[in-house]
Amino acid sequence: YLQEHRAEGRAFNEGHLPLAYGDVFGIEDARGPSPLVVRRYADLLAMKPRERAWSLLNVKFFITPDAKYAAGEKVMEEGGSTLYRLPGSLPRAYVVYGATVVPDDKQAMEMLGSVSFDPSKTVLLAEDSGIALQGGGDPPSPDGRSRVEVREKGPGVLRVAAELDRAGILVLSEVDFPGWQAEVDGRPQKILRANHALRAVALGPGPHEVVFTYRPSSVYVGAAISGAALLAGLVALVALGATGLRRPRRAEVD
Repeated sequence: YLQEHRAEGRAFNEGHLPLAYGDVFGIEDARGPSPLVVRRYADLLAMKPRERAWSLLNVKFFITPDAKYAAGEKVMEEGGSTLYRLPGSLPRAYVVYGATVVPDDKQAMEMLGSVSFDPSKTVLLAEDSGIALQGGGDPPSPDGRSRVEVREKGPGVLRVAAELDRAGILVLSEVDFPGWQAEVDGRPQKILRANHALRAVALGPGPHEVVFTYRPSSVYVGAAISGAALLAGLVALVALGATGLRRPRRAEVD
C-alpha cells in the first residue's frame, strides 16, 4: 500500500518495522535509519504535538503498533502493525503569502507548536526574504493562477514548477543543509531557512521553474586538491622522463 501511494507523501515508522524498510522498498520515511540527524531537523521530530511536525514534513502515513490511534484514518492492520492515513499534511512544496522573521530558534519552535500558527498561510523565516508580500497570509483569490508541481525529485535534485498570482514564498518539506543551491528561471536564488529547519525561496508573480541541487563546496575543494595532485604527479613524471633522455650513456670499457 505504501509503495502504491508513496507519491502522496512520506511515512513515519514508530519503530515497529525495520528501520531501513524505506531504503529497501523505495518509501520515504521522515525519520529513516541513520543515527546522524541534523539538529534542527531533530528538533522538529521531537516537537509537540507531533502531528504538527508531521504536517510540516509532508508525512501522510503513520505506522504504529497502536491500534487505537485516534488522529488518523485506519487503513489496515498487518503483523501487529497498523497503518494510518494522516489528514491535513502539507504538500512537499507549497506557496504561502505571509512570512514572519524569527531569527531565534527557541522562539521559532514555540511559534511552530502554537495552535494559533497556521503554516499553510504563513512561514517562519530566519531572515528577511527580500521580497514585498501583499495580503498577509491570505490565500490567493479563487480565480488566481497559483499552483505548485514537483516535476522531478532524486538524489541531490528537486525541480518545481510554480505559478503565482502575486509575490509569495515557496516552502519545501525538505531539510535546509549547507551545499544546497537554488536557481529560479535559470538564475541563482538565495535559499531561506524556513520553519526552523526547512527550505524556502522567495518568488515574484508569474510562472517559474525552481531547481534545487546539492553541490557542497567540499566536493569542489576535493576535486581541486585531487586535480592539483594529479597535475603534480604528471609534471614529476615528465621531469623524470626528460632527465632520463638527457642522461649520458656510460662509456664502454675494454
